[in-house]
Amino acid sequence: MRSRRNLRVAGTPKSPFGLPRVYLVLPTVGTTSRRLAAAIGTFNALWEAGYEVICPSVTHPPTEDADDLLTVVDEDMSCLAGADILAITDGCEGLWEPVYAQAVGIPVVYAVELLNQPMSA
Repeated sequence: MRSRRNLRVAGTPKSPFGLPRVYLVLPTVGTTSRRLAAAIGTFNALWEAGYEVICPSVTHPPTEDADDLLTVVDEDMSCLAGADILAITDGCEGLWEPVYAQAVGIPVVYAVELLNQPMSA
């Protein structure tokens, strides 16, 4: 993972609000309500630090079958493609999102590192 100290978001942020857009990845275990409860503090802290935050893992309903899962992953890939930074939480290192983000050149950092460093100008 790249440290926030070495992170430079090139170009104009993709957010229509002019904020750097962060795709927040959470562990995939638990119910939607538990994932949301675990994410809300990190989500709010990133927003208050000046980021637009996208967190699809709390907005999708549980998948019923493989077709549902493929639809969700396709939607997530579209959201991720629109992100400036991918922020992960502990336990997310082996998920597909960090691997995909690194492959397409989107910086991957821990959310806590993003919050502990001043935003790049």
